Amino acid sequence: MRIGALSLLASATAVFGGTAVASARELSPSVTSAASVSCPLNRICFWSGSNFTGTRIVVRPVPSGECRQVGDPATHSQASVANASRGLARVWEYEFGGRCGGRNVLVLPGRTLGRLSFGVAQGLGGY
Repeated sequence: MRIGALSLLASATAVFGGTAVASARELSPSVTSAASVSCPLNRICFWSGSNFTGTRIVVRPVPSGECRQVGDPATHSQASVANASRGLARVWEYEFGGRCGGRNVLVLPGRTLGRLSFGVAQGLGGY
């Protein structure tokens, strides 16, 4: 399934549930055509490179309050993400022992981020 294009967000950074949601100015360099990004329905996909390049990892959404490691942090971290699930996904900078930490961003259902504002991610949390 192809997921919808990233819609334009307000130019000011909004705060949603205590988590900063990136402004349109921050996201615009990473926006990619939805037609070029493929992620199975009800899954969240990560790529090791920016703009959906490199190795792709496909994972199930994480239940609210839980954190899951994405990939093998010893060999690589994830630089871009697509949310083809029906729920919000919180992508975290770090994951250690089932706990997420560091900077994070919410990825809305049907949305993509070709470049994470904080570099790379190692954790996925439910919202």
